[in-house]
Amino acid sequence: MADYPQPPTPLFSGIPLKNEGRKGCIRQPGPIETSDGDSRQFQRIRLQSGADFLLVRDPHADRASVATTVGVGYYSDGDTPGIAQAVGEALFHRNEKYPELNAFRKYITKYAGTLNTNTVETTTTLSFDIDAKFKDGPPPIYTAIKIVESVARAIDSKHKERAPLDSARVMQVQKSRSNTDHPWSKFSGGTYDTLKPEACGKTTCDKMAALHQKYYTLSRMKTVILSPEPLENMENNIAELFSDLEEGEDLSNHWEGKSPLRSQDLMTWIFVTALQGLESVEFEFPVPDETGSFEFQPSKYLQYIIEDRGPESIFSSLREKGWVTEVFASMKLSCPGSKGIFACRLLLTETGRDQWKDVVTKFISDLAISQQESLLETIFDDIRAIEDIKFRQSHKVSSIEFTHRISSRMHIMPPGWVVSGYKCRRFDLNQLQEFWDCLRLDNCRVTVISPHLKCDHTEKWYGAKYSYGKMLPDLLAKINSSRAAAISDVRLLRPNRCLPITPTFKVLETKSQANVVKDILNDGIIRCWCEPKYKELKASLFVCLRNPVLYTSARYTAWAVLYSAIVEDRLREALSDAHRLGLVSSLYAHHTGIVIQIYGYNELLLGSLEIVLRVLRVLQDIEIDERQFARVKKRTVDPYRCVEAGLPCTHAIWLAKWLTGDSHSDCELTDELESIMASDIRQFCPFFFGQMHIQLFAYGNVVNKDVIEFADLIKATLKPRGLPKTQWSLIRSPILPSGTYVYRKALHPDIINSSIEYLVFLGEGEVAHAKTLLLSQMLKEPAFRRLVMEAKLGHKIDTDPLMAKTAYYCRIAVEGGESPEYMEGHIRDFLTRHAGEIAGMSTKEFEEIRSASVAKCVKQPDNTRLESIRRWTEILDESLDFNKRVVVNEILALKKEDILGFYNHSILSPNSATLIIKLASQHPAKGVMRPEPHWPEIPYIEIKDVRRYRSQMPLSRCLERPISEFVEQSPLENILSSSL
Repeated sequence: MADYPQPPTPLFSGIPLKNEGRKGCIRQPGPIETSDGDSRQFQRIRLQSGADFLLVRDPHADRASVATTVGVGYYSDGDTPGIAQAVGEALFHRNEKYPELNAFRKYITKYAGTLNTNTVETTTTLSFDIDAKFKDGPPPIYTAIKIVESVARAIDSKHKERAPLDSARVMQVQKSRSNTDHPWSKFSGGTYDTLKPEACGKTTCDKMAALHQKYYTLSRMKTVILSPEPLENMENNIAELFSDLEEGEDLSNHWEGKSPLRSQDLMTWIFVTALQGLESVEFEFPVPDETGSFEFQPSKYLQYIIEDRGPESIFSSLREKGWVTEVFASMKLSCPGSKGIFACRLLLTETGRDQWKDVVTKFISDLAISQQESLLETIFDDIRAIEDIKFRQSHKVSSIEFTHRISSRMHIMPPGWVVSGYKCRRFDLNQLQEFWDCLRLDNCRVTVISPHLKCDHTEKWYGAKYSYGKMLPDLLAKINSSRAAAISDVRLLRPNRCLPITPTFKVLETKSQANVVKDILNDGIIRCWCEPKYKELKASLFVCLRNPVLYTSARYTAWAVLYSAIVEDRLREALSDAHRLGLVSSLYAHHTGIVIQIYGYNELLLGSLEIVLRVLRVLQDIEIDERQFARVKKRTVDPYRCVEAGLPCTHAIWLAKWLTGDSHSDCELTDELESIMASDIRQFCPFFFGQMHIQLFAYGNVVNKDVIEFADLIKATLKPRGLPKTQWSLIRSPILPSGTYVYRKALHPDIINSSIEYLVFLGEGEVAHAKTLLLSQMLKEPAFRRLVMEAKLGHKIDTDPLMAKTAYYCRIAVEGGESPEYMEGHIRDFLTRHAGEIAGMSTKEFEEIRSASVAKCVKQPDNTRLESIRRWTEILDESLDFNKRVVVNEILALKKEDILGFYNHSILSPNSATLIIKLASQHPAKGVMRPEPHWPEIPYIEIKDVRRYRSQMPLSRCLERPISEFVEQSPLENILSSSL
C-alpha cells in the first residue's frame, strides 16, 4: 500500500489521525479524497491480525451498513463450479453466530434491513444494512460455515433463471471458446448437479468448508462500516470484536503472463443463436492490464471516443447507414496480472443484421481513422473535467450500495482513492497508444448474435447454439481496402460545447424556508409545483402533457410509446454534450399522458427544455425519416416481443398488472407497435397536441422565477388548448370480486423455471394501504424461511405488495424449478399457518415489526434525484402524501388484534378475493422433484376470457385529497417579487 501514488493533499478531507493503537487496533495515516459537500468522516483501521477496515461516520444516515469483500471468486472454484458462490450464500443462511436456519435474515428483517451477496471473478462481497447500530458482534462472514441443502437448490434456481438470457448465453459461449488455461474460461455459476450433496452432504460440505478456511481469513478481507455513530465508538467496537481473530495466509490473486484469448482465438468469428430477439455484433480485443492504472485508464478514453453520439462520430456514421441503434464500449474483463478484454458492442437493425460484414468492415475502418484523428490531450482534458465535475457534485447512494462498492475497491485501489475510484488524473500518451494499437483486426474476435442464425454446436451449461471459425479471406480484403473510404465519414471529436460550467447555488435561504412543496401556478392550462432545496446544485424538471385519450385503446398507447421513442432518439445527438456532463433526459408514455424528465445542473436545464420542446414541435410539421423510424421502431418493439422469452418473474408481474388494472397486455401493444407506420406519427401529433393539460414540477436548485420561465416557454412553444378538469381521466382501480381466480399460461420452450404470482385483494383507501404495508413486513422473513429454506422452492421470492392505483394486494411471488401447483400448495399452507404465528406474537414482537414497517415507509431516498422522483409520483397519482404522514399515522394506529382480524377476514376467509397467475415451464423439474403434499381442493374460477373477467370487476373510489393539506400554496402575484 505504501507504494501507491497519492493525490495532492488539498483534495483530501478527513479527521485528525493518531499513531497509537487500541487493543491491537492501529489507525492508518492518509486522508480520503471525497467530493465537495461530503460531510462524512472517514478513518482507516488495521488490526494487528491484518484485517483492514474503513469506518465511515455519516451523521445524516438513517441506516447502518456493513460490507466485506473477500479475495475469492469463481476463479477459485476448481473442479466444482459454483462452490465460491455457495459459500457466500450459505453464510447468510446459517453459521456459528446464527446457528438457527435463517436467523440472520430474521435479524435483518427485524430492523427493516436488506442483505446481498455477490460473487464475481476474484472477489465475493457480502453486505447488509439495518435501521439500528451495529453492536451484535462480528458479521457472520467471519464465522465457520454450516452447509444446508437449500443453498445448492437456490444456486441451481439462479442458474435456471439465467439460462434464457441472451447476455449470459453469449458470454458463456465466448468463455468456452477461450484460453482454457485462463480462469476466465470457467463457468461463472453453479448447478444442483455440481453442488449436489453426496453421502449426507459430506463431499460438498467438505469442499465448502475447505474453501472457507483457506480464503475467508482476515488478511483477505476488506470491510467498510457506515453508521451515524461517532468514529471513536465504532473504533472501540472493532477493537473489541475483531482483535482476537487470526490473520490467516495471504494468498496471491494474480494470474501473471496469461491471456484470455490465445493467438488461435483471434481473427475468428462466433455465431450465436439468440432467444430473446437480441441482434448485435461484438468485437473483443485483448488489451494490457489496467487494474493498476489509477491515474489514467485508456479504456475510458476509448469509450469516450467510440460512444460519442455527435455529428461525424463513429455512431453517427453507422446510424446514418441504417445499420445500428446503439454503440457501447467498455472493459469486459480486467484480470490482475493478465491481459484484459476491451469489448465494443453494436446493436443492429434488420438491415445491419443482413449486412453484418459491411458493419464489421465499417467499424474496424472507423476505429483506425479515429486513432489517427483523436490522440489528443485536449480530449483527455474534457474527460478529466467531466469526471471531476461529476465526482465533486456526485449525489449520495444508499448505505448498502456505498459500503459494497468501497469494500470492493479496497482490494485494488490506493487507500486515499477508494471513495473517488478510477479517475483520469493525468494524460499518458504512450499508455494510450499501446492500448489503442490493440484495436485492430488481427487482434480481434467477432461475435454475431441473432435469432435467425442456424448453428451446429451446443454450449454445455446454457445449451446455447453456436458456430465458430476463422475470418474469411474476402472479409479481410474488404476491410483492408475500405479504410480510405471511411475518411469522409468520421472526423476528430470536437470539444464539449457545455464546458466550462460553474454550478452556483440559487436557493440561499435557510432550510426552513426551502424543502417545502409549493403549488405556485394554476391557470387552467398548466399547473406548476416547486420544491427548492437548500445547498443543492442540481435540479429536476418534470412535465406531464396530460391527454386521457392515449390509454383508451392499445393503438393510441402504442402511438404514444413510439412517438416518445422517436423524440428521445433525436435528443441523443442534440443533447449529447449535456448528457456527458450528467444531464439525464427521458420521455415516456404514462397512463395520464406523455412525461418529460430532465435532471442536471441548473445552467443546463432551460436550454435542454427548449431543445426538447423544439423537437416536439418540429416533429408535428416534418416527415419522419424512414430509416430513423425503422431503427427506433425495432429498438422499441423488441422489449415487448421478448417478454414471453424473458424471466418468468418479469413476465408474471406484467400479467399481474394487466389483470388487476386497466392497462393493455404486452401482446396487444406488440401487435399495435408492429403495425404502426411512419406516416401514422404525423396523424398522432395534431391528435395529441390539439388539447391537453400540463403539470410541471421543479425540484432542487430552482426558484419560483425559474418555474414561471419554464411554464412560459412550454406554453409559447406548444400553444396548447386547455383540457378542463372534468375531462381528466379518473385515477382508480378495478376491484377483484370474491373467489379464487386462476390464469394459466405455458412459458417459452427454452424457459426452465416456473413462476407463480399469488395475489389477495386487501381493500382500498388509506387504512387498507397501511395494513398492506404492515402485513408485507410481517410476511417477509417467515415467507423466505418457509418457502425457500424449508420447502426449497427456489432462490427468488418476493413479498412486496402489489399497489394498483387505488387498490392494494398481498403478494407472494415465487420462481423455481417446481410446478406452479406445487408452489401454490406451499404458499397456501404457509398463509394458513402464519395466522397462528401472528396470534402467538408478543406485544413487543408486534411493535418491533410495526416500527420496522414505519421505518421502511418513511426512509428518505438516498439522494435528491430519487427524492424528486418520489415527489413527482405523488403528484402524478394525485395522492400528494409527500411525507407519508397519512399512511404512517394509520400504521401506528394498528394493533395486533386489528391485523389478526384483517388477516383472517381478507386472506383466510372463504369469501376472500384471490388471483393466482401460474406460468408453467415445459421442462420437467430435473433433480428436484419431490412428492406433493395433499392440500385440500378449492374451487377455481379459470380466466379464459379476460374481457368477461374484467366486466365483473367494480371500480374503486377515486382518490381525492385537498391540496391545502399537503402543500404550501403561494398567490401568483407574490411569486415574481419573491426569491422563492
